[in-house]
Amino acid sequence: MKTYDIVIASDHSGYELKSIIIEYLQKKSLSVYDCGTHNTQSVDYPDYAKKVVNNIIEKLARIGILIGDTGIGMSIAANRSSEIRAALCVNV
Repeated sequence: MKTYDIVIASDHSGYELKSIIIEYLQKKSLSVYDCGTHNTQSVDYPDYAKKVVNNIIEKLARIGILIGDTGIGMSIAANRSSEIRAALCVNV
């Protein structure tokens, strides 16, 4: 199975920022697996948090990035898994 440095996902409100982050990470020679969403149509953020969580649990990558409107919902959704610890970051 191919592995990646980072798995990433966003809801519709984070789609544009996700695209910028992916481009930046790839310029730094990091491999990125994009779990979606792939446009700005409204989606349920927990579905995308779960995709990242599942990919980390399955060892597709060790690091995940979730992007949402405030990020709080994504953090809560990811932390529903006992195997994951998600934290809200606003400045990196």
